[in-house]
Amino acid sequence: MYQVDAVDSRRNDYDPSILDDIAAASKTVIRCSGFIRVTKAFATPQVSKAILNERFAEKFPHIHLTYSKLRSIKRDIWALAKECGVDECTVAHTFVYYERIVLKGMISKYNRKLVAGVAFLVAVKLNDYKKPDVVKVLEVCLYLTFLRICLFC
Repeated sequence: MYQVDAVDSRRNDYDPSILDDIAAASKTVIRCSGFIRVTKAFATPQVSKAILNERFAEKFPHIHLTYSKLRSIKRDIWALAKECGVDECTVAHTFVYYERIVLKGMISKYNRKLVAGVAFLVAVKLNDYKKPDVVKVLEVCLYLTFLRICLFC
């Protein structure tokens, strides 16, 4: 019989909203019986982007990536998945793989797209094996060559 150690289970916990809690901090939610009121302070896009990036850097000092770049890469992965016809489950797995690597602090400015591409390929390989054109679209969308992706793995 297998027994899970409590220390190991806490180490492997994954909270999908931990990186996105930064954006939720700028709004106030008031719940009353029958309705919910959400109030958000107005700021120009440049100011709100700077504030979010600053909060992200304060909360995660070991991550060498800005919050706006993280959202941009997620947007690129969604566009890539849409173009390849990959299902949402595979995209969700890609986000989990990528965010786990981000939380370990292994992402830099130079490898962020490469790691996103590898996470996408791993998710496609494990979930959606019948898509042969994924590598070609990946090369176009993320500006990566297949050789560079293979050398990184």
